[in-house]
Amino acid sequence: MFRLLRNQVLAPRGSIARGVVLGVARSMVRVNIEVLPWLSRAFGGDGAQRLVFEWETKGPQTLQTLFRDLIDHFPEAARIWAASPSEYLCLVWNGSLVEAVEWESTLLQEGDRVTLVPAYAGG
Repeated sequence: MFRLLRNQVLAPRGSIARGVVLGVARSMVRVNIEVLPWLSRAFGGDGAQRLVFEWETKGPQTLQTLFRDLIDHFPEAARIWAASPSEYLCLVWNGSLVEAVEWESTLLQEGDRVTLVPAYAGG
């Protein structure tokens, strides 16, 4: 399940988001998720403010499975990123940018912070 932090509006009261790792029965892990403004629209926000919420899931969980759980719960995010998320999104885990090739091997622990940052390009 998730709960919002800092009075941000994300989903109707009583909504539950669940992450599942098939075949594994472990204790629940809570991860803090921050979604930067431009991306917040895909998570029910207005696109002008960041969203901060707590995501609770059965462990163990990787960045990849966390991301898949998020897009399963938020259809707009799924529509945007399902095919190739790393083209549009960067994941920052506990203050460190994690390359897309490392999402599957990065294990989450209780209290970790994951920030979803729009991918920018310049030249």
